[in-house]
Amino acid sequence: MRDAVSHVTRRRDRVTYDLGGTATTTECAAAVLDACGAVPRAHTAAVVTVGDELLRAVLEDSNAGEASRRLAARAVPVRVRHTVGDDEAAIADAVRSSIGRDDVVVVMGGLGPTSDDVTRIGVARAVGRPLEHREEAWQGVVERLTRFGVAVHEDNRRQGQFPEGAELLPNTNGTAWGCRLDVQGTTVVMLPGPPRECLPMLDAFLRDGLAHLPEPEPVDTVFRRTLGVIEADAAAAVDALVRDLGLRVKPAYRWHYPYVDIRIDCPPGNAAELAKRLDDALGAYVVTDRERTAVQELAELLDTRALALTTEDRVTGGRFAAELAAERRPAEDREPSARVSVTLDADWAGGGPQDHTGTVRLLCTVHDGAREHTGELTVPNRGPEVLAYAAQFAAWTIARRLVEETA
Repeated sequence: MRDAVSHVTRRRDRVTYDLGGTATTTECAAAVLDACGAVPRAHTAAVVTVGDELLRAVLEDSNAGEASRRLAARAVPVRVRHTVGDDEAAIADAVRSSIGRDDVVVVMGGLGPTSDDVTRIGVARAVGRPLEHREEAWQGVVERLTRFGVAVHEDNRRQGQFPEGAELLPNTNGTAWGCRLDVQGTTVVMLPGPPRECLPMLDAFLRDGLAHLPEPEPVDTVFRRTLGVIEADAAAAVDALVRDLGLRVKPAYRWHYPYVDIRIDCPPGNAAELAKRLDDALGAYVVTDRERTAVQELAELLDTRALALTTEDRVTGGRFAAELAAERRPAEDREPSARVSVTLDADWAGGGPQDHTGTVRLLCTVHDGAREHTGELTVPNRGPEVLAYAAQFAAWTIARRLVEETA
């Protein structure tokens, strides 16, 4: 019974308490309480951005990303984001879905004076409160418009209306004031849409308005960029080592051809051991622990050591040399300390450079006097982008060889 309840609780599923067996209702309730207590309390946020122009992609929804970054930095990561049009019901539905579930709901946009600015109405519907006129906000609107010689229109009165009992958030950069409301354990924040107005207001709210939530705990980030391993295999290996270490962390994976990035935020005391385990498991595929490409890493290595590179490229049609040259520092009038010679080749199986099917075995040979070192990797011949893969693979192979020689 306890195992079943724990499983259901962690999945946030809902079932009837009658799961079979002989447990009484009291015993079942105790098991639920025990299971809930064992699950760490994770504070979360939701972001709702409003505007027909966002849905039509007339404007980029930059506010959603900026709000997500700021909330994450305050240890309230965003669980869900909604982009809705200037529609009362859509706004109300988006906000209502997070009340009682998320700690913070940030609503941005739709607080202007025109008839399509209906965010205040939608938020009021979501929290179940009527709108009321707030003279302080209205006088702020009048004062700002008058100061800049702009006529006060009757429609501007909309900007003095807020859900009943809301705490006002003044806007020093515009006429649209915001507000906050606390409903069923959720703080709903309503902000204007222009970034130069809403982002400073959001910063002030996150700094001063969340005293009831804990401050961010210190974390270290363990990051690895890998090449030559598929995302599923990398994730399986990392998930297993995280379980073995007993850490309550959530690895994040990102595939962006040809790389798989692994990012884990963890307590500082666990970072060194986690990094070691990660390198033990995936070291053969790790390109860098920085958010840089293999070409960028190789360029830095060649510049630092004042090395010249000669390439016989039978694969990328000069792409590798061009990408590397773009990342290197301007050449100085001095002789290189040494020269490195490499050969890039490929073995096409089932297709070719123009026939994208089958696989291709990429080969990069580093010539070191009488010695040679060849790295190879077989990848799907999925399209023209395989040449980009070949360029990054070549840079990775050369860099690894240079590092191994001096290790």
